[in-house]
Amino acid sequence: MEKHFYHFATKGLEDDILFGSVEGFIAGMNRIALCLCRLGKEHLVIVICFCLMDNHVHFILYGTEEDCILFMENYKQGTICPERFGESAIG
Repeated sequence: MEKHFYHFATKGLEDDILFGSVEGFIAGMNRIALCLCRLGKEHLVIVICFCLMDNHVHFILYGTEEDCILFMENYKQGTICPERFGESAIG
């Protein structure tokens, strides 16, 4: 499968805040590395850049469409509720 650049964004939540504190933003950034590790070498995705906002995120990813979607699904599972990150994601 061919690799391309993809722009992904989560839906902005009007009533819910994904990252409501510095710790939440740190956990959100750490979650990126955790998700990449979880994908492993067989699903290589490169994060070119990202922007975490209080109610949604943007990513520019490089990889196959399938692998980039897999990364995003994995990332979104952990950002539905920032408390799910726990202390290990914060550092």
